[in-house]
Amino acid sequence: MSKRIRKRGFMVRAQVGPGWPYQEQALFMRRWEDYLAERELFWSGALGASVVWAEDRDLEPADQVDLLLWLLDQPLVRSVSLSQLDERIDEPETLRALPVVHARFGDLTVIPLVWLYQARRIDARQFIEILGGHTCAAQVH
Repeated sequence: MSKRIRKRGFMVRAQVGPGWPYQEQALFMRRWEDYLAERELFWSGALGASVVWAEDRDLEPADQVDLLLWLLDQPLVRSVSLSQLDERIDEPETLRALPVVHARFGDLTVIPLVWLYQARRIDARQFIEILGGHTCAAQVH
């Protein structure tokens, strides 16, 4: 019997603003799935608490920041929380204990960070640290 090799992944929670019609939500989910498929990423769960990983590699902070920025660019999304990278993302008790970093749509702190990141003045690790780092435990319901 072969032992499963674990890869590092992370939990993402995207909070959607209220009042969006079903059609818009369905389009968003299609864009979400396309985004992940283009990057050969997999996910499970629901948008409110998803686990993201890759089959053939460990995810890196750049994967997290790129997804964070993509999500914040979506009209439906109001805020995003990302857990730190971990190999035990398939264990529910681990997800509850992992520290997270939060970002909100329209947060004036995020805008200059995006510019610095896109201009390659800061890397993904620095982006996460400047946002406050993974500081508090995730709240998975």
